[in-house]
Amino acid sequence: MTDGPARYRRAPGLLSRSLPGEVLFAIMGEEGVESLSGTAHAVWGLLEEPRTAEQISGILRSAYRAAPADIDRDVTLLLVDLSARGLVEPVGGPRD
Repeated sequence: MTDGPARYRRAPGLLSRSLPGEVLFAIMGEEGVESLSGTAHAVWGLLEEPRTAEQISGILRSAYRAAPADIDRDVTLLLVDLSARGLVEPVGGPRD
């Protein structure tokens, strides 16, 4: 059993290409291309290495002028969405 919150990472098997302000990606074995822009693009960049939702929120709080609670909520919702779409995955606690 792991202690602490899960860290998230980009799911293996994704092909991605970063463009200014946007990232395009495809899941191997599936048709179509999806994209992320805006804050979702920023979060994607932060997931080059596994991070907790709190770590991501902390970085975004320093970069954006928004209420911390709003950033925390938006990061959590985004990670849930990206996980459901198979784009990111939890990798356990902070010491895995």
